[in-house]
Amino acid sequence: FPSHDIGQVVSKGSAKGAYLKEYQVGGKTGTAKKVGIHGYEDKYHSFFAAIFPLESPQYVLVIHADNPKGKIYGGQVCAPIAKKIIPYLMSLSKNPTYYSNNVFDKR
Repeated sequence: FPSHDIGQVVSKGSAKGAYLKEYQVGGKTGTAKKVGIHGYEDKYHSFFAAIFPLESPQYVLVIHADNPKGKIYGGQVCAPIAKKIIPYLMSLSKNPTYYSNNVFDKR
């Protein structure tokens, strides 16, 4: 598992917008042109996939933007969204009583 490499994508690379000093986050950005009936269009899919915390992964989070306006790259558009969501998800794992009403617990 290349956690060092995907960690550098967030700490030093194209997904710096997802960097959090509190958690080690790894990730992969992506950008793809949309295909229309006449071939490629000037419209895009932007992505960021995060795995965290890297030292003991618990979550995978994928953010997708369909034809974003202005900035188009996954690291610019989607990574900052992940940065806002990751602390919330980590707070849930630190408060296990939150899951006590989970429908999956009532099997």
